[in-house]
This record gives sequence, C-alpha cells and structure tokens, in this order.
Amino acid sequence: MITGTLPISGLVNSIGRYDNMNEWEHLVLEIQNGAAWAIYSVVGYIWLVVWWGIFYLIYIEKNYLITFLELSVKRFT
Repeated sequence: MITGTLPISGLVNSIGRYDNMNEWEHLVLEIQNGAAWAIYSVVGYIWLVVWWGIFYLIYIEKNYLITFLELSVKRFT
C-alpha cells in the first residue's frame, strides 16, 4: 500500500509548489511547516529503504551463503 500511495501523494502535493523551487526544496519547506503528506513521504521512503535492506540481508545473503556452502562441500567430496 505504501509503495502505491507515496508517489501519488508526492505528485499531487508537488503540483502547488512555487515556480522557483525544485521538488527537494518544496519537500523540505513542507516538512518545516509540518505538512502531513511531507512527513508521510519521508517516513514512507525510509520504510521502503529499510524493508529492501532487510530483504537483501535475509533472503539474498542467505541464498548466496547456502550456494557458497554447497559449492564448497562439492569441491571437497
């Protein structure tokens, strides 16, 4: 659910930004003003990065380790 709503929330709320501001400046300004969508965006993107990091550490590293160990055992037998 977060994956789908983060880009939509950012897109809809970036429409009203000033012409002389880029998206990063607009996001920082809105966070300073306490806008809920900006806080949701930052927390949501942090959540996604953490989730992918955990996914990488648990699943990919585990499968790599298992494959490495299987190849090591085959080499010595």
